[in-house]
Amino acid sequence: MHHLSRVRTIRSTPRAALARIGAPVVILALCAAMACDSATAPGSSSRAALVTPVDESGLVGTAGGTLDSAIVVQVSDVAGSAVPGAKVVFTAELGHFAADTVLTDEEGRASATYEPGTTAGTDTVRATVQGAEAPAVFFVNIHASAPVALAVVAGDNQSGAAGVALPDSLSVHVVDAYGNGVSGIAITWTPSGSSTISGADATTGDHGIARATLTPGAGAQTVTVHADAAGLTDVTFNASGT
Repeated sequence: MHHLSRVRTIRSTPRAALARIGAPVVILALCAAMACDSATAPGSSSRAALVTPVDESGLVGTAGGTLDSAIVVQVSDVAGSAVPGAKVVFTAELGHFAADTVLTDEEGRASATYEPGTTAGTDTVRATVQGAEAPAVFFVNIHASAPVALAVVAGDNQSGAAGVALPDSLSVHVVDAYGNGVSGIAITWTPSGSSTISGADATTGDHGIARATLTPGAGAQTVTVHADAAGLTDVTFNASGT
């Protein structure tokens, strides 16, 4: 009886020890398993490694207007497989998005509708996924909208000798409703009397500017130059000849 009791005591000791430490060990094991499963579960953005543009062509819009095509990205894991359910955040410097946070579909793609702002230029658009190496980057070209006004920029109220070109160019600016310069607008320069125009820009440049050089005619006391653009109110430059 004495020996049996001793054996029972020895055998029960490990079981008691396990009882004391078993619960924490089981909990830790379960937590580790759950964490591992969460990192690889379908639809988890934590698996995302790469965010790449699907199509970067045709990204051209108009100030205050719309973009013909959506911004689309592909989200993949390190093996190149699609990652569905990843949260993609779209940001832009000039424009904005109707919805800036989108989940990827079953093919790992996310699409967002971009809306240009009112400033013409090149907008940088980024699509970011937490855990990915780097965002996908797009460049959207935003053109000025339709021209609404023609204005004098420089060169008005000069004076100079007849037959000698004035020192400063006559300069006009064509703008849209948001103040963006509109390129490619034809400008007609019409001087009075025997005065002449030379070196004139036939159309406005990239920033909506067109320039011309005025030479007062012989015996001209007062010279006017009209600058016209189709559909816009013309502007007048004044000069005097000596």
